Amino acid sequence: MPTPSRLRILALLFVLTGVTGLLTEQILEKLLGTLLGTSTPAAAVVLAVYFAGLTLGAWSYGLWKRKGIVVYAIGEAGVAICVIAMAIVFDSLIPFFVPLLRIGAERFDLLQLLRLVVACCWVIPPTFFMGLTFPAIADVVVEKRAITLFYTLNLLGAVIAAVVGPYLLFPYLGLDRTLVICGLIDGSVAAIAFSVGRRCPHRREDTPVSTPAPHRAAFLLITAAGLSGLMSFGLEVLWTHLISVTFGNSIYAFAIMLAVVLLGLLLGGAIATTISGARPQLAGLFLLIAAALLAAQYLLWPHVPHQFTVWGSNITTFAGGEMLRWTLAIVLLLPSTTALGAVYPLLFRMAPQIEGALVGRMAAVNAIGCIAGALIVGFLLIPAIGSEATLMAVVLMYAVLGISVYLLDRGRRGFVIAAIGGGAILLLIGMAPPWDRLAITSGEHVYFHPFLQPGSRLLFFHEDTAGGMTTVTDTLLRNGIHARTLLTNGKFQGNDSGERIAQSAFALVPLLHVRHFDRALVVGLGTGQSAQIVRGAAFRRVDIAEIAPGIVAAADAGFRHLNRGVLHDPRTHLHIEDGRNFLLLDDGRYDLITLELTSVWFAGATNLYSKEFYAMARARLQPDGIFQQWIQVHHIGPPELASAIITLRSVFPHVSFWYIGRQGILVASSSPQVVQPIAIANARAHSHDLLLAPDAVDPMIKIVLGNRLLAPDDVSRLAATVDVRVNTDRNRAFEYFTPRYNLSREPLEEINVALLSRFATSSPHRLAPGAPADVQALVASAEQKHK
Repeated sequence: MPTPSRLRILALLFVLTGVTGLLTEQILEKLLGTLLGTSTPAAAVVLAVYFAGLTLGAWSYGLWKRKGIVVYAIGEAGVAICVIAMAIVFDSLIPFFVPLLRIGAERFDLLQLLRLVVACCWVIPPTFFMGLTFPAIADVVVEKRAITLFYTLNLLGAVIAAVVGPYLLFPYLGLDRTLVICGLIDGSVAAIAFSVGRRCPHRREDTPVSTPAPHRAAFLLITAAGLSGLMSFGLEVLWTHLISVTFGNSIYAFAIMLAVVLLGLLLGGAIATTISGARPQLAGLFLLIAAALLAAQYLLWPHVPHQFTVWGSNITTFAGGEMLRWTLAIVLLLPSTTALGAVYPLLFRMAPQIEGALVGRMAAVNAIGCIAGALIVGFLLIPAIGSEATLMAVVLMYAVLGISVYLLDRGRRGFVIAAIGGGAILLLIGMAPPWDRLAITSGEHVYFHPFLQPGSRLLFFHEDTAGGMTTVTDTLLRNGIHARTLLTNGKFQGNDSGERIAQSAFALVPLLHVRHFDRALVVGLGTGQSAQIVRGAAFRRVDIAEIAPGIVAAADAGFRHLNRGVLHDPRTHLHIEDGRNFLLLDDGRYDLITLELTSVWFAGATNLYSKEFYAMARARLQPDGIFQQWIQVHHIGPPELASAIITLRSVFPHVSFWYIGRQGILVASSSPQVVQPIAIANARAHSHDLLLAPDAVDPMIKIVLGNRLLAPDDVSRLAATVDVRVNTDRNRAFEYFTPRYNLSREPLEEINVALLSRFATSSPHRLAPGAPADVQALVASAEQKHK
């Protein structure tokens, strides 16, 4: 064994391994999301490959001739080389993989297989080396309590990374710089480990430091490790799903959940380390405690959104809101994760003898269990029975497993304790009332005040892991009118009342500039009204990319009076996929691409506001095609709004900004933006399909043309004057800075409009030559209104 001073050095190194390991995992996920997509199947492929790499690395440890510190150093050096190489070459290699992925664009199963191949190319090398590190450390420290301690120290590093990554490193350094820093840290860890290793004798395969655990005991430990991974990671997938419903969809909400879960595992590992003796009954006891705490948690989930109103109605700062989220997450998740966190490290303590090869096999099977748990919960249980029944099933499984393990004692006292504990858990679950779906999807976590008015009724409910909980409610508005409202996880998506006029105007803005009507792409279905208007403009083909099946079902079931059954029109082609990945894999050309996302601050939304995405969209447009994107002007800061405009302007030479219905619309093109007489003629001829009365078409066109705030020349002047950071796939600035304005009580909409108005010059609209007199008169009257 190394000397105590060298062990302390290794302990510090293993903390750093935990920091860089989690940071690298998060960066890998985000980078690959731009290539493989952010849909649930794509994310599952990346997750499965990540754990597969850990499995291969951990399992292969027993095959290495040298053991211990040398292999740990090799693992860290391998990770360093892989991550630095990824930081340098990822962007340049994307075009190499896109043609391969396009082969499966029209076949779901083939596409998943190709995604698996691509993910393996990127993920297996670094995760293989990561998988080597823990069994190598286990061979160094030898003593079972020390192994548990090092496992806990690695978790400490992961907790640090879960906090500093999203709050400090990613927003201010970006993914690429953070990835390079991780590589440099891993390289430094490898160099120090090599130095320590030279001063310690090398172990070879034929000179074990201890007698391996008996075959039967080893089999039981490996099996228990697999079950631990299956159940714990399945529970984490379920928590991620419920957090998006009750805490929010921002990157920070997920970061808080991850940090609290890791903190609980850290505390559980610390408890396991301090226990003087480890028997199976202890693991069973902790499983029973965890089942009881999860049963209590089951009762709390429907009440979580309302707590943001109760405790946060007066909070107006990002820091205050995050403190409340952290507090609620700790109360909700930390007790049960602490109990569960003690189980896996206790397995190391229960082995008669232990060595690195056994630890490697346990870690490998644990990773396989994590894959199975994620797939079973994410793809089978939640879609089939919902999160409520899934959590109940998890509680029962933990209770049964805890009773089974506890009864290994076979004593009367053990039987009585197990029976009392299990009976109490079953009684608690059996008496629990069903979840109030209207309460759990109330959306109070978004702005810390109630969204649904008293008397609202739930008309439609759909749950899946892609979109969370999608609802349609009948809501009594303040003016006494009933409206159908579409929400995802409590976040407003659209309604059939006040939003109708704005939605029509949004769709007409780009349509008035379209010259050809062959093919259009709509990203984000919502209620389907915008898709119907695009279809009504007489396009030959309309593609719709929507990531959430629940939105599709809600639009078809609850808003056909708005969308006229657009999903059933033979010219309409629906794709359940995120818009960016669909555009990446599609090799067609479009006359119009229109996007209306729910909010810019949702996790992953930055993929559709980055310079790289805009370049991709421009490449998919016809030379005279039009790109349109909704952008909020409320709950967003002036630097972020300016960044959105300037990022788009960095790709498209012609960009205009429109302010209609208190919302922002960006229109971009490669050629000058010209009002097309054919577009106006189409609107007049298809007024019914555009959801307008025949005599309302011209007034609506006047409204639209009269609400252009910035002409293309104005936007160019803005881009040349204002110094802001362009949003890219590597810095993902939108993802980290836009959520910070949700609770602000400043009049941000007025501030943003006033800022942009400084660059407005009331430039006239360009009209195509040869326009009829009535069209010229219509545009002229709109100009007069605008002035």
